[in-house]
Amino acid sequence: MTAVPATIIGSLAAPHIPEVVYSWAIAVIFVVLGVQMLRQSFARKVKKATQPAWFAYVLGAISGLMVGVAGLSGGGPIMAGLMLMGLDMPHAAATSSYALVALSVIGCLLHATQGTIAWQVGGLLMLGSLVGAAITPRILNRFDPRLLTAILRPILGIMLLIMAVTQVW
Repeated sequence: MTAVPATIIGSLAAPHIPEVVYSWAIAVIFVVLGVQMLRQSFARKVKKATQPAWFAYVLGAISGLMVGVAGLSGGGPIMAGLMLMGLDMPHAAATSSYALVALSVIGCLLHATQGTIAWQVGGLLMLGSLVGAAITPRILNRFDPRLLTAILRPILGIMLLIMAVTQVW
């Protein structure tokens, strides 16, 4: 609900936001989410839902701005946030994919009108993404969701921290 307006606002504001400001803002978001993921991974008791419902609106706004401003998928914050809200890995991945479809379409249309899409490279990326999107759910369904989540949650937390460092390095 908040992601679509944030994508539009981000796309329109993108030319006016200094890259260094955006990079640091994204790095801070990645650090906060990454640390929370790691805390949740190694907590003695895991609560089913550790974030309030409004947290989903905040995630939507963050991911929408990421799509609009820089063309990032916003998937990292959405996946981390959904898992912090208590979803297991397969459900978080499916929900993230569902939510990002609208953002991707809107972001693509707005960036296309500004002439900033490298169509040939984007087409190749899309082909690879389609193959991965078709294969990965079939692979994930072969594993116990709790075990998969227990293994992949800390990996996602570490990846978010690495992404934060590379965002500003």
